[in-house]
Amino acid sequence: PEDRGLLVAMSRVKIARQDWEGAQAISETLKKLGDESGASEQILGASLIGQKKYDESIAVFKDTQAAAPGKVRPMKNLVVAYLQAGKAAEAEAFLGTVLKANDKNAEAHVLLGLVRTTQKKPAEAEASFRRAIELQPASPVGYAALSKFQADAQQFDKAEETLKQGRAKLPTDKTVALGLAGLLERRNDIEGAIKVYEEQVKATPDDLIIINNLASLLSDYRSDAASFDHAEDISRRLAGIDIPAFKDTLGWIAYRRGDFQAAFKLLTEAAEKAPGFAPIRYHLAMTHLALKRPAEAKALLTVIDAALKDGDPLKEKVRAGLASANEAK
Repeated sequence: PEDRGLLVAMSRVKIARQDWEGAQAISETLKKLGDESGASEQILGASLIGQKKYDESIAVFKDTQAAAPGKVRPMKNLVVAYLQAGKAAEAEAFLGTVLKANDKNAEAHVLLGLVRTTQKKPAEAEASFRRAIELQPASPVGYAALSKFQADAQQFDKAEETLKQGRAKLPTDKTVALGLAGLLERRNDIEGAIKVYEEQVKATPDDLIIINNLASLLSDYRSDAASFDHAEDISRRLAGIDIPAFKDTLGWIAYRRGDFQAAFKLLTEAAEKAPGFAPIRYHLAMTHLALKRPAEAKALLTVIDAALKDGDPLKEKVRAGLASANEAK
């Protein structure tokens, strides 16, 4: 009951479930235990934001930031609280004092870019993100912020170039790798994304998220036995971990290799844990179809089709699946 790591982890669950009183109770417990990490104030501030008690949350985060002026998390929490309260000018003024004390603070420049984006000052926002890269070219923070800003503005070529610059400077950094691979997937450059993940697996062989993403792309977009073997080999580390995305990847690999019973077991477990995640339900529906259960497949696919927006890449696959289910029936 006095394990601080467990208490902090529980607070995240409480906040995710909008149990604000429960989160505040954990904050109080941590204070009584003599917490010096600032976690109790962060939890309290987050719960106050959740309750839209913005002025109170700002006061809490001000105290936390004042106690640890050199740390990124308290600074970021305070800026977010200002923005949630609609006080962008105050956020900008606060960051002005931070940068006056240390103009080379790349994280502060990124936050200033976020504030200026909120203020609809795109040119100034971009300048802040570029300044962060200039100051700390060996940190992922500037590349991630600038590429997101560019992608949000539909400037996908520029976003890709920014992340490739970051990749050149930080060839083993997970943040940049995930950003670049995700953007390439979004642009339908699947082979490019696979290449990034392959390189990253070599750099961080124990990172389960990278392993899962690579195995998922190999099993989803390729059709040769060698790719399926590779996907199965690297995904062995995911077995036994109760995370829906991992079960989905393992289940789809089994499906692609023709082991439909194993696929059905894994995908059913994944769908029960994440009932609203359309790709998992699509994979489960296709497994029903492979097991000669077109009625069950059609029922699932019909629900997924209704929930997906036009233009969603999955929608075309779902429609094809529905056609197959109707033919089989």
